[in-house]
Amino acid sequence: MVQLAGAGQPEPRQSRKLRAEHSLKSKHVSQKTRKIPKSTKFEDALGELEAIVESLEGGEQSLESSLEQFERGVALSRFCQQSLSEAEQKVKILMDGTANDSADEDGLADFEPVAES
Repeated sequence: MVQLAGAGQPEPRQSRKLRAEHSLKSKHVSQKTRKIPKSTKFEDALGELEAIVESLEGGEQSLESSLEQFERGVALSRFCQQSLSEAEQKVKILMDGTANDSADEDGLADFEPVAES
């Protein structure tokens, strides 16, 4: 059985401290990358997401940078998904309102221009 050097021995105090500091730093970055302001436009979020995908496909960053970008990409993807769901819901509400008024068999209301006087 091969035993790694230091295996089974307690981790030095300084090493644990550095790991804890790194963990706190990563959590701070993670919270920052996950938060997408509500004021963000769908098109802007999608553009940033596309740029992240292209960057990750290039594979030129460090593992840590790639993980941060991936996390940001997941947040942007969720934001875009939510934006699309909200837009779809609005369209359904609008379509249901017109269907009750005067809808054809296709569910769309006839368009009649209003004459200006």
